[in-house]
Amino acid sequence: DYFWTMTPSFFDAAYAAADVYHVYPAGELSPWNTVIPLYGVRAVINLRSDVLISQGDGTSENPFILNLT
Repeated sequence: DYFWTMTPSFFDAAYAAADVYHVYPAGELSPWNTVIPLYGVRAVINLRSDVLISQGDGTSENPFILNLT
């Protein structure tokens, strides 16, 4: 499926429209897409740069385990 991230890529002041990164089904990233209701949104969690992933691959069967120390 196509989906939008919640990461902004551009704000078009002329149209008062926000663009966010759009991900195609094969995983390609497209940065210039105005948000429209046709595609879904997936949540994004931003971590500090010192947080490391100690285990997992991010799937629901094997989620990331974070090292917060």
